[in-house]
Amino acid sequence: VLGLPLSGCGGDSGESPLAGDDSFSPSVWLQITTDNVINFYQPYTEMGQGTMTGLATLVAEELGVAPVEITVHHAGVHKDFKNPEFKAQGTGASTSIKASYLPVRQLGADARETIRAAAAKQLGAQVGDLEMRDGQVSWQGQSYAYGDFAETAASLAPASNTPLKEPAEFTVIGEQRPRLDGLAKSTGTAEFGI
Repeated sequence: VLGLPLSGCGGDSGESPLAGDDSFSPSVWLQITTDNVINFYQPYTEMGQGTMTGLATLVAEELGVAPVEITVHHAGVHKDFKNPEFKAQGTGASTSIKASYLPVRQLGADARETIRAAAAKQLGAQVGDLEMRDGQVSWQGQSYAYGDFAETAASLAPASNTPLKEPAEFTVIGEQRPRLDGLAKSTGTAEFGI
C-alpha cells in the first residue's frame, strides 16, 4: 500500500486568491486594479462551449463595460467557486451559464455600484449624480476610469442586491460578437484544463 497526498484535489486555504493588494475585489471572481485592468476568474473549464465569453458577457452587462475590456482567467481551487448544481467546483451537464446567470450578473451590478459609491466619496459628489457607462464614471463633464476608484472601493463594504437590468436594457447580452478566446484558440496559445 502506497499513500499519496491529494492536497491539490482537496480543499483550499480559505483565503481569497486575490487578497493582498489595493485592487477592488468584491469576490474571488472579479478584480478591478488601480491601473484599470478588469480581471474575471471563471471557475468552469472552457471545453469549447463558450463559457469564457458567456460568463464575461454576463458580468460585462451589469458592470457596464464591453466584454473585450475584461481579461478572463481560469480560476484556481477555492470554496467560493463551487458550482451550485454540483455543490463542488466542476464543469459539466451544461450548468456553467445556467448556474451562474444571476449570480455573475449580480456580482457585476454590485461591483458597479460599489465603484459608484467610491467615486462619489473621492469626488465629493452625490451618488445619483454619477453616470456609469462604458467602464467610465462621468460627472460634471469629466470621465474617470473605474480603476481610478479601485483603492477606495476596496475600503468600502461591497454593495449587495443591486437591482439587475431588465432585458430591454441589455446592450451586450444577446448580441452576436466574436468569442474572447477565439484568437488564442486559433493560434494554439489557449490554455485548457484536463
